[in-house]
Amino acid sequence: MASQAALISVLMQLRDEGSTIMVSSHNLNLVTNYCDECLCINCRVYAYGPPQEVLTQEALTVLYGPAGAIPPQAHGLLERRIEHHL
Repeated sequence: MASQAALISVLMQLRDEGSTIMVSSHNLNLVTNYCDECLCINCRVYAYGPPQEVLTQEALTVLYGPAGAIPPQAHGLLERRIEHHL
């Protein structure tokens, strides 16, 4: 976690200096909390846009299979966002 936080801090600093940052991740909480845009790919481009709009139940099932579905008790995890975005 400490390494991830340090890396995110560096990426946000670079972003604030005008750099475009591209990150590849399967960590949906990282994507929803720090990224302004999300490109979902599974053999083809499936969805693109703000994470809170494209990371739907349907999209996660298509991208990750039935195991990718969001359990009802976890819906709040993907809805949280913080002030800084990548």
